[in-house]
Amino acid sequence: MPINRTWRVWGAAIALAFNVGAAGAQGVDVAKLIPDAAEVVSARIALMPPGLRFRVAPTETTLLTFGCHVSEDGKRIAALLDVLKSNLQNDDGDVSRFFVNNGVFLKLRSGATVKFTFGGAEHRNNRIHGWADNGKPSESMYFFSQAGLLTALERWAGNDLVEKKDGQWCVANR
Repeated sequence: MPINRTWRVWGAAIALAFNVGAAGAQGVDVAKLIPDAAEVVSARIALMPPGLRFRVAPTETTLLTFGCHVSEDGKRIAALLDVLKSNLQNDDGDVSRFFVNNGVFLKLRSGATVKFTFGGAEHRNNRIHGWADNGKPSESMYFFSQAGLLTALERWAGNDLVEKKDGQWCVANR
């Protein structure tokens, strides 16, 4: 099998694994997928412990088994949304593939969940690549951020108003 065909098959398999209908939503700004703080009931972030390696790509469930940080405090949720708004940028066509190593899950008053799942910082360009999913395939899209996003999320998770939950709770209450 020629190398180019192998990479295309590999890319298609990854796209299907992330429920990607298209390379990204056309004309949708990633900032529009970040809800207003008043709409968010609870916020959870899951950060993969550094240095872990897997033989297969980790899933959302795998990520949540390591535990998550949860807040229902309006001020903390607003601070988290500010972190996302200041760090996430629309994909510029550079997103190729990534493993889900981290995630932000926002539970809305409507019962819907907005998910931002992303990898770690790549050494090549110090970027984090990810997928924003609000449950509407036509609006879900790839995004990227600089490595500072992880530092900002760790800082948010370390706040006194953010509760650390174990993996069983995180998986059961996703």
